[in-house]
Amino acid sequence: MGSADRRERALLAAAAVLERPVGFRSGPSAGDPSACPPRTRSGRGAGHGSAQGQLELGLSEPAGEDSGIEPRPEDAGASRRPGTGRDSRALRVERSLRALGGDVWESFEYALRTDLPVEAEASAFAVLALLCGSEAAADRSRPEVRAVRAAAFKVRREVHRLLGLLRFEPDSEGVYTAKCEPDNDVLDLLLPAFQRRFGSEPFRIVDLRRGSAAGSVLPSRGSPELDTDLAGLWRTYYSAAENPARGNPRLRLQYMPRRYWKHLPEIDA
Repeated sequence: MGSADRRERALLAAAAVLERPVGFRSGPSAGDPSACPPRTRSGRGAGHGSAQGQLELGLSEPAGEDSGIEPRPEDAGASRRPGTGRDSRALRVERSLRALGGDVWESFEYALRTDLPVEAEASAFAVLALLCGSEAAADRSRPEVRAVRAAAFKVRREVHRLLGLLRFEPDSEGVYTAKCEPDNDVLDLLLPAFQRRFGSEPFRIVDLRRGSAAGSVLPSRGSPELDTDLAGLWRTYYSAAENPARGNPRLRLQYMPRRYWKHLPEIDA
């Protein structure tokens, strides 16, 4: 299952929790705003104040009401949003998480780019953020927050590494191409930096692990063969810049993990 599908499932799970009658909720991650930490509950849950996310979702309830949430007209019957193929409930949860600001949406979305089993935690994280606010979504004493933020950190770290470890070489079509096998689904996160770097020059990044590609020019056939001349230039540059007397293999492994070496022509793995 791709990261987009996992994200949609987690959004729908969060929407389902927020649509429960209050009497069937227990704890903020299960949709009970009264269980929010005192410093975040004011103006963030049921009662006189409502979180921005709640208002956008149409999930706000008057204080003391235990009835279910009145569904929006567009939610009756098929809930697919025309032209998107996505469930309108998932879209509303996404829009509300984005409206909270900070890194709430990014942490939620990044966590689901990993292969870690964090869908349930991501859903609970979304509910917590919408009911209790962005401060609660930064409270690492909560297990769902720790799980989501730890997973999101893995994605941010890999993006940072790959920005320096991708090696582009012209293929047989003259398109600068970089191969990689990232642990996480990060191709689209890498694009902006390389779009600025290459400008109008055609390029592409190929994720061999997922069989996908991104860039200004996508492959017209299979995995392109790379020109080996530039690989030799990489090796020459690396040899010239390296100072054997100051070699630190442990530090190199920290910044250039061995799993990336396969696509680094300057290193003889």
